[in-house]
Amino acid sequence: MTISDYLEDLKDELPLLVRREHKKAFNDMIRSTKELYDRLLFGMDKQSKIELAEQLHNINVSFEDWINENFK
Repeated sequence: MTISDYLEDLKDELPLLVRREHKKAFNDMIRSTKELYDRLLFGMDKQSKIELAEQLHNINVSFEDWINENFK
């Protein structure tokens, strides 16, 4: 979800950068990523879901730090 969250933020924060034709591709990527995430969670026990959520959170934080350090 890290990249899809970033793309979603990018669409909102820089609307002049992300043109109409890009928005469709961004939306398709966001939707596909969310569907994949839902499939990953399906059938997992509660503890596994918690562990996965913690790992994804840590990945999100690291990715955001990397973006901020290198591109802003």
